[in-house]
Parts: sequence; C-alpha cells; structure tokens
Amino acid sequence: MANTKIPAELSSTPGIIDNSNATAITIDSSENVGIGATSANSSRLRLDNGGTSGAPQLMLTATGASTQTEIRHDTSNNLIFENWNSGRAERIRIDSSGNLIVGTTNSAPVSNNVAGVSIRNFGEVQSSVDGAAALYLNRKTNDGDIAVFRKDGSTVGSIGANSNDMYIASIGTYSCGLMFEGSSGARDIRPCSSTGALLDGSVDLGDSTARFNDLYLDGGVYVGGTGAANKLDDYEEGTWSPTIASGTANFSGVAYTKVGRLVTCQFILDIFSDRASGNAVVVGNLPFAAEATNRPVTIGCLGSFTSSSFGSVTGGYLDSTTTLRLYNTSTGAFRFLKHSDLTSTSTTYYVAFSYMAA
Repeated sequence: MANTKIPAELSSTPGIIDNSNATAITIDSSENVGIGATSANSSRLRLDNGGTSGAPQLMLTATGASTQTEIRHDTSNNLIFENWNSGRAERIRIDSSGNLIVGTTNSAPVSNNVAGVSIRNFGEVQSSVDGAAALYLNRKTNDGDIAVFRKDGSTVGSIGANSNDMYIASIGTYSCGLMFEGSSGARDIRPCSSTGALLDGSVDLGDSTARFNDLYLDGGVYVGGTGAANKLDDYEEGTWSPTIASGTANFSGVAYTKVGRLVTCQFILDIFSDRASGNAVVVGNLPFAAEATNRPVTIGCLGSFTSSSFGSVTGGYLDSTTTLRLYNTSTGAFRFLKHSDLTSTSTTYYVAFSYMAA
C-alpha cells in the first residue's frame, strides 16, 4: 500500500497507520481487525476472529449509523446476516444444507406454517406471510404471460394478462384456457387461447368419459344459438294435486315436467262415485296456469268406456287456465267424456298430456 507506515513501537492496540500518521487498521489484543478507527469496536469495517465461540464474523457500520450489520459463520456451519444492535436480529441465513432463508430460521416456512421465505437447496421456493399475499408478480408495458409453467423443460401452461384481464391457459396442439374478464364492466369467464385470445365454439366443458356433476345456474342456458329463442331458462320436475269437479276420485302416479314453458303432466285416475251422472270429467288444479283458455292439448289416455257413442279419448281441452276436459272426435262428433261413459267405478285411467304455460 503506497505511503503506508508501520509503527516501530508496539502498544496495547498495534496497527497500521496511513500517510497522515492516523491509524488506518487496528488489531486489538483479541486479534480482531478494525479498519478506519483506533478501536476495532468502533471501526467502519471489523473482522472478528470469533474468540472462544469459534464463530468468525464481519461487521459493517455506515458513517453516522446507529446500527451495525454483522455477517458471521456460526459453529453449526451456517452463514448468517443480522443486525448487531437490534438484539442480533437475524435477517438472512444460508444454512449448512445450502438453503437460503429470509426472515426466519426455518428452512420450510410453508410446511411448518411460520412466516418467512426459503429457497431450498433442491430448487423449491417457499413463501409464508401472516395476514397478507405471499406472492406478487408484475409484467410491465404489454400483455402476455406473467407466470410460465414447465414440465421436463417444456412449457405446459401459463397465467397472463390480456387487456387488463387475467387468463389461465394450457400450451399444446389443442391449447385452451379461461379468460376471467372484469375490466370492461362485465363479469365473464370465457374460453381463450394460450395467449388469452377469445375462442368461440371450440372448447367443450367435460366429455363423455369425464363429466361434471350438477350445474347450478341462476339464469338460463342458450342452446344451439345466442338468440332469445335459444334460451332455456326453466326446468322443473315435481308432483301436483289434481282435483275432480264432481263426485270423488282417487289420483295416483301424479307428476309433471316443465321445460321452458312446455308442461307435461301425468296421472292415474280411479272414479269411485257419481259414475251414473252426466257431469263431464273435469280435472283441475293444473301445476301451472296455461297461457290461454279454450286451447286443445296433446293427450294420451288408456282406459275403458261404457258408451259406444263416445269411443275413446282422442284429445284434451283447457276450458280454463287450470282445468282439463277429455274429449273424443273419432265418432264424427265432438263430445266431452262424462262420468257415465266410464265402465265402472273401479276402472283405472292412465292419462298424460302437455300444454304451454303462461
């Protein structure tokens, strides 16, 4: 070192002075080395031999700073970075296994549910935060991938941004993904390509061997098109409680299915009284009000009838929005089914019919 003088006399703190006869390097009685002060403890840079602890350390102090940064190698073969004047608060360590640990002494903070970050010696990264997000990623300037995922060195998928919306996508010949759109005033999940470009009519939801279970919707489903006529907004299955206008009757096997506005009903009818009367067979309390009165309905009926002039049931008629009459036209005249047309009080009739609800 140019213009460096070594003192001829030994003292309690031997050292090396600079060309202004000021102590530049101090070696104290414990063989600690300080640079920039007459005392190793007050030096800007201090090399501590570890003494009896056997843990050598390097201490750094900025001009005017009240705290010191210590880099030390402990007896467990860990390299530790800590604040000396803050109760030796550890900030970073490289442990004896080669794990880089920040904010904790635990090499697996996620696995052990403690706060801190660890980059483990086999490539795993663990980040655990108390009460906040554990990972922030940012891409500047343009759209594209923010996180890329690989398998055996080949890209298999990514998470990225397109027009301020996030997408998750796979990579490959038939790559596809989902775009989570919320920046344009809509809340949509749309199919997209591996770059976040929207796809139309080319992505399936499940297949014949990997199906979803139940689908819960508050709105409707557009089937075969996007027009109002393609929207299926209602599907129900259930039972209802039919009534008979006069006499007594027993109903069983009662059920309905409603698809959109089309209602299909079924019931089994046993007449127990009033068979001799001329009253029409009027079934009431339909599960849904019909769109209009005086409308014919498609009907199927199996049963036996006494009157040869009636023949068989060939149709149904809504004489109100909630009542059904059965009729026949095959004999050449329109005629409603009457109680007296039934073969006996114990005859069973199987009826199914459909109509349009309001």
